[in-house]
Amino acid sequence: MGEIDASVGVFGWPPALVASVLAATMASVGIFAVSTRPDTAQRYRPYFAALASGILLSTAMFILPEAFGGSQAAPLAALAGYFTLFVFSRFARRPEGRAFAAFFAIAAHSTLDGMEYGLLFAASDVAGFLGAFGLIMHEFAEGVVLFLILRGAGVPKVIALLAALFGAALTTPMGTLATLAVVPDLSLEQFSLALGYAAGALLFVGASQLPEEFGELGFKSSVATYAFGAILAILLMWSSHMHGHSHSEHHSTAPVTLARS
Repeated sequence: MGEIDASVGVFGWPPALVASVLAATMASVGIFAVSTRPDTAQRYRPYFAALASGILLSTAMFILPEAFGGSQAAPLAALAGYFTLFVFSRFARRPEGRAFAAFFAIAAHSTLDGMEYGLLFAASDVAGFLGAFGLIMHEFAEGVVLFLILRGAGVPKVIALLAALFGAALTTPMGTLATLAVVPDLSLEQFSLALGYAAGALLFVGASQLPEEFGELGFKSSVATYAFGAILAILLMWSSHMHGHSHSEHHSTAPVTLARS
């Protein structure tokens, strides 16, 4: 398995934790933007969502073979990851208690996002960076959506702001920290199952959830931005492999290890 080398992070932090903090920052920016400039935030939200959708879709396809190669049960784990996010998404649509349902669903989703950072960087740097980029981009839309739902339900602005910051932002690094504490002790089989679960979750976000955020984005703009994100991820993968990130180096039978300073 790959290693998470703390030395390549910022302030000596593992890259996964840096990525999760950046994601939380992006969600916070979205929340503050929509609370102060709602028209501007709403205008650009579909572009963020479309770009992130393409990136996450390609990233999920990239890491699924990695997971399947380590466990015969990984396809079931991928389905479980997809279905978990599907349930959260449908739960948030229920008319009764929609504000609470949205908060619960997005907070759980954001926590899973944070967990995915640790798993993706443990698989390989390229999977980590690609997945992190897509997830970070979609955090903007996630923060905006949660704040707007809370405000639409009549929640006071200050409370909606604080709830959105916790539900869409702070839960992400919390999930990453939890994963970093557990991943070093996982066997190849366990890691592959966890990676398959993360891939399934990414697949749902990229292929099902985020496309719903395209809103009034026109056909050409949505397709072009979506395709650009997917192609960008593919080009980055190819570039990484050309610089020595061979697929075989991630199939060691040793447990996952995270290099610590």
